[in-house]
Amino acid sequence: MPHVVEDTHAVAVPLAVDSMHRTPGSDTVLCRVDDSSARRRAAAAALTLAIVGMLSTSARPEPSPPGAGAPPGQASVVDAKGRPGRPREASSTGELRSFDDFHRRVDSWEHLSGDWGGARPWLHEHGVIPGIRYTVEVMSKLQGGATRDAVGRVLGNLDVDLTLDTEPLFGWPGGSFFFHFENLVGRSNGVNPAVGFPFNVVTNLNAPDPFVRMMSYYYRQVWLEDRLGFKLGKQDANVDFLGTDTTGLYLNLGVSPPGNIPMPTWPFPELGLSLFGRPLAALELSAGVYGGDLVGDSFSAASLFSGDVFAIFQIALEPTLYGRGGEYQIGAWLATTDNPALDGSRIFDSNYGAYFLFDQELLADTVKGRSLRAWLQFTWSPPDRNVNSWWVGGGVVWQEPVRALHESALGLGVYYARASSDLPNRSGETVIELFYKAGVTTWLALQPDLQYFVNPAGDGRGALVLGLRTIIDF
Repeated sequence: MPHVVEDTHAVAVPLAVDSMHRTPGSDTVLCRVDDSSARRRAAAAALTLAIVGMLSTSARPEPSPPGAGAPPGQASVVDAKGRPGRPREASSTGELRSFDDFHRRVDSWEHLSGDWGGARPWLHEHGVIPGIRYTVEVMSKLQGGATRDAVGRVLGNLDVDLTLDTEPLFGWPGGSFFFHFENLVGRSNGVNPAVGFPFNVVTNLNAPDPFVRMMSYYYRQVWLEDRLGFKLGKQDANVDFLGTDTTGLYLNLGVSPPGNIPMPTWPFPELGLSLFGRPLAALELSAGVYGGDLVGDSFSAASLFSGDVFAIFQIALEPTLYGRGGEYQIGAWLATTDNPALDGSRIFDSNYGAYFLFDQELLADTVKGRSLRAWLQFTWSPPDRNVNSWWVGGGVVWQEPVRALHESALGLGVYYARASSDLPNRSGETVIELFYKAGVTTWLALQPDLQYFVNPAGDGRGALVLGLRTIIDF
């Protein structure tokens, strides 16, 4: 989980809620059964049983207890997509591992700061899991766009998080408290005006201004081997809705989530409650309600209790097809904040939309640890109140193309954002993104990223953007 997230598009029209968020219903098809045909009823019943059987038998393995599968004494990430600015909730294993010290090469350490003389694995064993990560990103508009000259920006982002695992701390299984602090230094939004204020913002580490903020704080509880749970507190909705590990690898903000969804996500998470249930091993039902104002205050809870909310519901399927795992998400959302009509004729008292995301493994080499995944995503929102009415994108990601590197990935994506029909002289914007993420060590990753914008914001000049992100885990 990528799923980030915010600049304001410069458009000479009233903007909808999505513009406040990042740049910045749905017909139901009924399947009728002919009551006069018993044969058709029997076929429908057989098909339903076949689908249920596939979901219950071809799913991923049963969920492991928190922390299972991680190196002894090391925190096990259970809630993140690995992107800067996103929570990395973890749970302890209850075991110690060998200390990082000067008898081992630094590039073999789990963290750049080592194991703190044995204190870090001791803390993990007792349910206290700290995390420190620093991200440096350089983004440059090389040619084209709204300006003739090349424009570049450098920013840094410090993430400090703390997970308290209630089982080793208090003997309370399945619970965890999570706290996430951030400090963003530098201004990333200088590149977006140079490109032409694109619908698909150049980077998911984009914010209007530098900040120091308590980004997230919540309590998470799971029961029945992770089949039922909830999260309560200030949280990033994109961690749990509309996003996979695959889409979370891309740097362009338009991927996770697209700008026509005013989702409470980085850098404006909100207080909320999210519920999760897994009636079948390959089927998860999720729902969440969050404050809808997207103000970014560290301890703000006003919008959730004043009636302005963002609500979302999602159905996620994780079947195995021909031995290949997939993640399919279908959902709908509702925001109750006011939205000016793009033609200035009225004020809407709500906004809404729907989406789907298909992420499927195509090839896998279990011996070499390599895999090839493809994804397709579509989002829709009403064109009378949203600058970007619909978005479609897809791509492929090759995991571990170079075995000598730690968790490397090569990806290509193509996205198209359609301007609202209520915006005159605007059409659509296409982005082509190519990246390579190289895990040099377990604590250092480098990710060069190349993006080409065709018709930025639906009426701009093509632009080429080159970036490099460096992530250091302390």
